[in-house]
Order: sequence, then structure tokens, then C-alpha cells
Amino acid sequence: MNLPGEYRPCLMEKSLVLNGIILDLYIFFWNLLGPDYFKMVQNRIRTRHFQQEITTGTIALLLKGGIRRALTNWRSTILLSMEYKVYTKALQIRLQFVLMSIINVD
Repeated sequence: MNLPGEYRPCLMEKSLVLNGIILDLYIFFWNLLGPDYFKMVQNRIRTRHFQQEITTGTIALLLKGGIRRALTNWRSTILLSMEYKVYTKALQIRLQFVLMSIINVD
């Protein structure tokens, strides 16, 4: 698998996704999907618009354990599309050093 450095951690993160595209599928077919993915991201950045299907999130509740009727036993999460998760993670990795220098930890 030949991934650019900043995208490698994006695809290695395990989490739920909205559109059901499995992380392993992305990793396995990255050589085929990667060039089209980069074109899509570049086009979206240029037009400043992502399709609604990519940016839509769904709130899901996950049972942590215990009694189902107790609200404290549930954890909320937002399911995003895999395309959006990879894009935002790569952006976060690229901006983390800049953000750390301008955001005060306190």
C-alpha cells in the first residue's frame, strides 16, 4: 500500500462510519481509490463545497453496559462518512503544529 505520509494515520484509525464503507476496504484498494479521492478533495477545496452526503453526520447511541433504561449507560457518537473522516484527519495532522503555537493550553 502506497499512502502519502499524512493519510496513513487517517486510515489506521478504527471507528464507526455512516456510509458503511469499511476501513479495510479503503486500505486494500487505496492504490485504486487514492488518485480519485485526491481529485475529489482538491475539487471540493477549490469550489469550497462538499456534497451533503459527505458532510452529514448521524447521532448514534451506544450502550456502554448495564441497564438500558439508565441514560448514564449510553454514550453518544456522531457517524460521519469515511471520505470526510479521512479528509478532516489529514487536515488536523497538517494543522496541529500551527494550532499548538496559536492556541494556549491553559
